[in-house]
Amino acid sequence: MIAISLSLDAFSVALVLGVIKKDKSIMFYFSIIVGLLHFIMPSLGAFTNSIFFNKIIINSNIFLGIILLIIALSMIIDIRKENSKVISSSIPVLALSVSLDSYFAGIGLKSQSDFRFFSFFIFSIVSFIFSFLGCKLGGIGKDKLGNIASYIAIAILLLLSVKYILFN
Repeated sequence: MIAISLSLDAFSVALVLGVIKKDKSIMFYFSIIVGLLHFIMPSLGAFTNSIFFNKIIINSNIFLGIILLIIALSMIIDIRKENSKVISSSIPVLALSVSLDSYFAGIGLKSQSDFRFFSFFIFSIVSFIFSFLGCKLGGIGKDKLGNIASYIAIAILLLLSVKYILFN
């Protein structure tokens, strides 16, 4: 259940990514990075548990909300220019932003040392699958709905950014 809840934001962003960019290599690249980060981030959380916990100055939800808002605004500008593209260099930042919550899951699971790395492996696999499925579904939506899918994606991004920024 934790793996699924940690993967839902990655699924949402992947869905939008599939609408914006129907490039299979970008979809796979994003999914692989999300999967890897959903193993690395909770591992770091478990390792750094109390060392850095009190020094974190930005809430991961606010950070994710800002990233999603920037993407939504970028999509609006791209639609006005009739040019929807995703810069490949932004994919790692997107993947990191949807993986930050798994850092805190790692902190919380620190006490479960017997199952910790197995749990993180499950997080990784589930987030990869959710990300890849999100990208695929976004691409299908783009094929079936055309530009309407882009507007739906923008609305989803705006709603998610408001949720993460205001209701964290």
